[in-house]
Amino acid sequence: MRLPLLARRMVAVAAAALSLFQSGLASSQGKPAPVPGKHYRMQWDDLGPLITGAQADLKLPNGARLRGKVQTVTPGALVLQVTKTSDRRAYPKGVTPIPREEVSQIRITKQRGHGWLVVGTAIGAAIGLVVGVPLAVYAANEGAKWAGLVAGVIAVPTAVGLLAGRSVDKDRMVITVEPPAPMPAKAP
Repeated sequence: MRLPLLARRMVAVAAAALSLFQSGLASSQGKPAPVPGKHYRMQWDDLGPLITGAQADLKLPNGARLRGKVQTVTPGALVLQVTKTSDRRAYPKGVTPIPREEVSQIRITKQRGHGWLVVGTAIGAAIGLVVGVPLAVYAANEGAKWAGLVAGVIAVPTAVGLLAGRSVDKDRMVITVEPPAPMPAKAP
């Protein structure tokens, strides 16, 4: 069973659109694309403005793993709205201060906007429709009952476009917190 010429051409157009979408993801409209795993070294006092409001993942010296939204950074603690914890006794869910001494590395995820999510979803839906509509017409002409297949052909590229766009709209970074500088010794 071969698809009609129009359907094959539509598949070729959809493949070309997907290729353009992928090349556009890297450029991110003038901004350099975030480099996954980008690593920064920072002083404690410089953390607040950068990470407040961001999603953070922490691995603490005692082996506990925490995930949550950074509420604030105080001189003595990182205040986290904990949503996931591996040690509920020491770090319960909810607003929990994490002592400064226990924070050496933070993985941050920040939402940059929703532009690529919209673009990715639209391109995925267009690809799904370009392939799915001719397939539905062909199935109707042949008397085949492919409603589930056609729905999948439309839904899968739409979902892939949504997930790809959402991923591009996020900045991810790893921050290593430098230990405080030693206090100078007082002259006797």
